[in-house]
Amino acid sequence: MRRRSLRRLSVLLACSLVLACSKQTSVGEVPAPRATSAPDSTLGQTSKKGVFRAAITAWFAGPRVTFGEESLNSLQVTLVLPNGTKPTSIAVREVFPYMKIHGHGAPGDRPIAEAKENVLTVSQLGFSMSGPWELNVRLLVDGQEDVVEIPVQVP
Repeated sequence: MRRRSLRRLSVLLACSLVLACSKQTSVGEVPAPRATSAPDSTLGQTSKKGVFRAAITAWFAGPRVTFGEESLNSLQVTLVLPNGTKPTSIAVREVFPYMKIHGHGAPGDRPIAEAKENVLTVSQLGFSMSGPWELNVRLLVDGQEDVVEIPVQVP
């Protein structure tokens, strides 16, 4: 009898844990962002030519492995110029995830990226497996094209 009660309790606890950890946002629902850090002239990654610095400053969903449309990631990247000021113009050229250690990107469509002031909002971003990824962001910033690789650890 005692063994059966312990087994039921174990199953109940396991089910509760799974439900609590797997809460996902409904498709179309915009979750509240989880702030990471505010970039300034000392934070984030410097672009390859040194035109700008970029840092992920909030996750709306993720980072996580993608299993269908409902689990796609979305985030916010903030840009600053090397002197710490905001750029006057940003045009998105390309945004794509890349897993350097395995030499592959993520399957499926490219993420959607929109720039407003010095903030880039990236949505519909997929990661096909756990591990270290780079979010490659190619932008035209104040008339100069450059690319930055922002590290992302997907649990």
